[in-house]
Amino acid sequence: LPITIIAVALLLAACATAPPPAAAPVGEERFLIDPRLGWNRPATEDLDRRFNAAWARLRAGQYEDARRRFTGIQEGNPDYLPALLAQAVIELRENRLDAARNIVRRVQDRAPEFTAARYYEGEIALAQRQLRSAWETFRALSAAPDAPPAVAERLRQVEGQLFAELYTAAQSAPDLEAVRL
Repeated sequence: LPITIIAVALLLAACATAPPPAAAPVGEERFLIDPRLGWNRPATEDLDRRFNAAWARLRAGQYEDARRRFTGIQEGNPDYLPALLAQAVIELRENRLDAARNIVRRVQDRAPEFTAARYYEGEIALAQRQLRSAWETFRALSAAPDAPPAVAERLRQVEGQLFAELYTAAQSAPDLEAVRL
């Protein structure tokens, strides 16, 4: 009987299918990185659970609910900068770039080497069409050991945009001016 049970269990295990892989983010969603990236201070299970729920709302486009949840986290944990940074992400998604930049600066004043804050600094510069600043930010961040893959992809995008701008300027400039570009 024990051999039969083991055989049935093995047979059932062989028939089971693995769950489908999680869908990879597409479009601009692939550049939405978790604001906890590079945050090296421990968080409680409750704080992680609450953050995950708020982040899921943000990713679903439910910005007001996400903002309310992140504000609640921030009020109870004022030193937990990922919750504050997540609010900058909401501002960025809602195209309130000055508000997003102000929040990122506040975060960076308190944690200058915080990877996610540096990443979103580059994202805001890119959204404001400050290509040189975005390029410098992403290039510096690409050397960080915890840099997400989105950094390399953004760096390639910005380099392409900068090249296109320089090429267009060189084509329209007089010959002597083009040499200086």
